[in-house]
Amino acid sequence: MNKVRPITRSGAWSGHHRLYRRAAHRALEQLHELHSELTQLWKEVGAEDGGPHLKEYFQKLEDYLVLAASAQMYCAMAVEALLNFYGVCRLGETFYKRNLERLSAIAKLELLIAVCEHDLLETSNELSPLLRRITGRRNDLVHPKAHEYSDCATNHLERGDWPDRLPEMVKMAIDDMELFFERFAAISGHSRAAVEFFRSAI
Repeated sequence: MNKVRPITRSGAWSGHHRLYRRAAHRALEQLHELHSELTQLWKEVGAEDGGPHLKEYFQKLEDYLVLAASAQMYCAMAVEALLNFYGVCRLGETFYKRNLERLSAIAKLELLIAVCEHDLLETSNELSPLLRRITGRRNDLVHPKAHEYSDCATNHLERGDWPDRLPEMVKMAIDDMELFFERFAAISGHSRAAVEFFRSAI
């Protein structure tokens, strides 16, 4: 019978884990830059002759939303890439694909730790809620909800404060991703080596 294999075994693996992690951080940097542009544009829109700037503002606002969504998606992709790499490396691709690949992220995490680390995560563990938050943000983005407003009459344009809050929301997603890597690495030498495989300059 085949055994669970060490993370340091000889072999070669493909994946885009480094790209996803770096892309999340880069998207946040670009989000901050675009936020400054949006803030300035909004002032021009609010000026007496600001009408011509409104189209440009909404175009940049679309870019802003795409960056925010992309960063959160990349966070989830990076974490799932870590779990998939860890599982394939330690269990072999054939076994992993047959038994774990299509499981939910939470089930995948808990089974990988049980099988590979011989440890059962308690309900009070920190990794599962972290992963649930990360994948929850992704699920909200890929399953968008529609909302109906009963009172939409207005005689003036209001921006609201959500564009100002968006960079902090994205930073929270990235912080959760990095904390997941940190906590996963603390499980064992094998998990630490898997996370280190994901390390690269941002």
